[in-house]
Amino acid sequence: MARSPDLKTLLSWLGRKLSPRTGEPLDMAPGLEGVLSWRVARIRQDTMAMAWLVLRMVMDPPGPERTAIIQRLVQVFAVEPTPAVRRAMPAEIVDLLDSPEPDVRYLAAVLADARERPAAIPGLLRGLRDPDWMVRSKCLHALRSASIPPDALVPLLRSERRQEREMALSLCGLPIPELLRRELWRLLEDPEVSVRQRAAVMLGEDPEAPGLWAVLFDMACTGKGHVRRAYAIRLMGRLGLRAEALPVLLEALRSDEEELVRKETAEVLAVLAPGVPEVADALVAALKDDWDEVGVASAQALASRGATTETVIPGLLAALADGMLSERTRGQVALTLAALGVGEAVPELLRQLTLPGPVLQEKERDPHQGEDLRGASNLQFKFDVMRALAELGAPARVALPALVAKAREGGLDMLELRLEAARALVLLGTAPAEVRSLLQDLPLACEPGKKLLAQYGISSG
Repeated sequence: MARSPDLKTLLSWLGRKLSPRTGEPLDMAPGLEGVLSWRVARIRQDTMAMAWLVLRMVMDPPGPERTAIIQRLVQVFAVEPTPAVRRAMPAEIVDLLDSPEPDVRYLAAVLADARERPAAIPGLLRGLRDPDWMVRSKCLHALRSASIPPDALVPLLRSERRQEREMALSLCGLPIPELLRRELWRLLEDPEVSVRQRAAVMLGEDPEAPGLWAVLFDMACTGKGHVRRAYAIRLMGRLGLRAEALPVLLEALRSDEEELVRKETAEVLAVLAPGVPEVADALVAALKDDWDEVGVASAQALASRGATTETVIPGLLAALADGMLSERTRGQVALTLAALGVGEAVPELLRQLTLPGPVLQEKERDPHQGEDLRGASNLQFKFDVMRALAELGAPARVALPALVAKAREGGLDMLELRLEAARALVLLGTAPAEVRSLLQDLPLACEPGKKLLAQYGISSG
């Protein structure tokens, strides 16, 4: 940094050596004082001006001018630079990662493109131990886009400082290399809870990891943030539930404040629902959860037959008829009852199918606000009801007249609903030719129409 660069050297590094019109060297006409007087927003819009200032910072000797350049660049790069700006920076920016000046190290971390310039990776890794937290933060950010050799992370994973171990964990890409996998196993016994839990998240479903299930269980109970707790519950289920987890999971399903945690819990408990009455009862109660996703997951979890099936059927039938529940939940309840082969559900399914609803009514709109006054019923619920009837087979044949009516009515506007009714008719034994006659007003004779009929299982022959 003992000399100022001559103009030609600067512009050569900028990739703009000569004017295409005159062949003369280009110049930053305003000069240093002029560029520094520009508003920060204007400098950010001028890639050449930014690169020129960085080059001056690289090559100028210490002094008031260089200090002013550094201060202005810190302001300019308070906003993340684009990849194009990073590419315009000189290779010498990598050397500044070891500068004795914190602001210069900060700028180097901001501008070093670790993906395009792997030579920056060692300096950025050293920067994770920088005493300045802003430098550490920018080094970590820059490294996230880099392909870091696994052995380069080992010293950080073994660091005595919790923060460095956590940063190294966040840089472990998937799939985890065997070298790092062993390091993560060791971190499952780390004295810091946050490190143990981060290691568990990175290991995922590793069945060989010693102590992983215990860390996940602790995370499900005490993890910071509902997303992490929900993830831990999911992984516990995939690794295999243990007896000590059951009380915690049942309590989470009943009363956890976070919807995602309740949903994941319902899904995980599905494996126990057919044989554990306490679980089955809790899932039936969860059908009334305020969040649709929890109700749907609970209904899905009850869809396998087992020792508890007969005890949950009354609750499922009641839920199907409960107009206070969401149609999404009731639709899944209908499918669950069909999967369990509950013929007693047919009368209620038929009632739901034939109820006059706004889905088949002409919408009324407020001419001033353009909003639906009646709203629209969830078509998916109608689909689910018809699919449930089709799956139930012989007991559902009493619904054939209603399905015929649904296949006929509504014109082209109700194409999907009519086709779903037609599919149910075929599955319940109605001849395809007879079913196609119900759809003769629809434009299905063309090639796309034939493909659509085939998609719904209605032969077009």
